[in-house]
Amino acid sequence: FLARTPYYWAINDSQDLTLAMDVFSKRGIGADLDYRYLLSRDTRGQLTAFGINESFLQSRQSAGLPENRGYYKLQHIWQATPSLSFKLDSNVTSDDNIYKTYAFTTADRVRQTAETNIFVTQRWNSFNLVGRFLWYQDLTQVRAVELQRVPEIKLTSLRQPLPGVPGLLYEGQTS
Repeated sequence: FLARTPYYWAINDSQDLTLAMDVFSKRGIGADLDYRYLLSRDTRGQLTAFGINESFLQSRQSAGLPENRGYYKLQHIWQATPSLSFKLDSNVTSDDNIYKTYAFTTADRVRQTAETNIFVTQRWNSFNLVGRFLWYQDLTQVRAVELQRVPEIKLTSLRQPLPGVPGLLYEGQTS
């Protein structure tokens, strides 16, 4: 059985917070939070976090496994200028099975990866530059599978006329 007691707080016109205490009859006591903010027309984000102390679950204690488990998801978007943007989408877990056991939505329960992506994008009239940082954790494998890709930089030029050569177009991409 699960008993959940949430508390909602409208901090101000652009921020709100929901805190909840979760009591699982056979597992332990947990807490989750959901914080959303809109700092300006160009800056917004959301932090969702869950943690539990599985002190009621005797099998974890006898196996020597940690009692504390959890996850968090952080999304932040900042449009610094009309042509420069920053985006962060971070998913971090304590272990591969935390979503299967405790997530509230079906989409989270069947999640196969926990990824953290950071994007920096600069646009010009004919070019686009994207910087990406990736941290990837596979939640389906028994053996730990992690991938870090720092940084990935990609420059793309849109289709445009070749200067001095009428009727000829070019486009390009490099990374």
